[in-house]
Formats: sequence, structure tokens, C-alpha cells
Amino acid sequence: MIHIKHRHRGTIPRRMKSAHNKAVKAGLFDTVEYFHFQLRDRRFTKAHASAAGYWIRKPGYMKQKRRRWGHDRPLEFSGETRDRVGRQYRLTSTSKRGRATYPGGRGFNRRHPSSPIDMREEFERTLPEEEMQFVSILDRRLDAAFE
Repeated sequence: MIHIKHRHRGTIPRRMKSAHNKAVKAGLFDTVEYFHFQLRDRRFTKAHASAAGYWIRKPGYMKQKRRRWGHDRPLEFSGETRDRVGRQYRLTSTSKRGRATYPGGRGFNRRHPSSPIDMREEFERTLPEEEMQFVSILDRRLDAAFE
């Protein structure tokens, strides 16, 4: 589940509050939609794993994945959870936050008790560059609403 929160920066005139909230809600929905269709699949790449600081998997586990499934991508073993995340999702927004929930991502909750790896937290982790993209999408939507 990805949360994108919005904080108001300054006062909004009384007559503009309703229009502002509608524009922010639409902007947050655009942002969450951008995350789902553009950034979600990058979570399963080695480049994002190294940039986001995912825990390093054990060499034996990586060897097993390479031999059995032909890949060594993080957050993915057989590819079932990756496919489900792409198909089962819910995008919502309010004037305060946008949210992408993935009922198909239940596989991220599996965890060995002695392992420090938390796949759900790794999937939810955003990079500073991604956050800047979210801000620019929201700003563009707000600028278009109040031109």
C-alpha cells in the first residue's frame, strides 16, 4: 500500500476551499495513478533495489531463483505476486491523501521470523526522485485547475 499525503501550504480563501479540495483530490489521484502505471513495476528491478537499499538476499536463495525461475530480481520468486499486484489494485484519493492498495500483494507479508527482510516495507519505499515526480504531478494539476 502506497500513501501520498498532501499538506496545505498557507491559507486558502474561504470561497476557494471547495474548488481547492477538488483539485487536490484529482491531483492526488493522478499521482497515485502515475505510481501504479509507471513506477510499480520498477519495484521489482535490481536498479530500484540498490537505489532504495533493499536488504541483500542470501547467495543460496539467489542461486535457487536463478536455477529454478531464470532470474534474480528482488521481491519476486515465481512472479505470481508481481502479476497479482498488476491485476489486483485499488486507487483512491481524498483531499488529504492518495492511496494505492494491492490486495494481490499479500505475498509481501510472508516473512521468516529470523529474517530482517520486510518485503512489504521495501515495496512501499519511495525514492527522493519519485517524490519529486509526485510533487510535480500534483503541482501541474493544481496549476491547471487555478489558471
